[in-house]
Amino acid sequence: MDALLNRIVQLCKGDKKKAKDLVAAAQLKHPGNSELWYLQKVISELEQQQAEYFRSRRSTQVLMPAQTRSPTAQKQRLIAILGAEQAERTINYIELFNPGKSEDWCIETALTDMEKERRHAVEKSKVLTSPVSREVQNKLFAMVNGDNSMANRLLDHTRKLNSHRTEQWVWEKVIYDLERDRM
Repeated sequence: MDALLNRIVQLCKGDKKKAKDLVAAAQLKHPGNSELWYLQKVISELEQQQAEYFRSRRSTQVLMPAQTRSPTAQKQRLIAILGAEQAERTINYIELFNPGKSEDWCIETALTDMEKERRHAVEKSKVLTSPVSREVQNKLFAMVNGDNSMANRLLDHTRKLNSHRTEQWVWEKVIYDLERDRM
């Protein structure tokens, strides 16, 4: 673990405080993982950031997200969702891994990431609240390699075509169709 921490310090150009801040920020953003996981995550992101920095120096294009709201409105929205302290930490975390990007860009990135996580949670909850046997659910998830959005798309399509059928039948039909298509 010391070797990993030393690698982070090296990637931070000797700045131990920045290295510790990055690990702490990763722990806040991804709670519940092991210390080893956090160190590896920070190293991976720093190396990716370094590679992107060198790639961007070769390119003269600057990519910025489309501004749909004023920066202050975006920041207020982020603060309303996360609270002031957590919003500031999130912005700082994104800025650390994206040097040269504006605060507005970091706020937009944070809001976009949160929206993606929210959509993923909604899709996951749709599937898990189904009145279908766990065995059938597990079989479908295995067939789509755990891709909830794909499972939901297949289920929705089959429901539309067979609206008079039970939920259990719809799930079994999707499984049958996948098995048939794989032969």
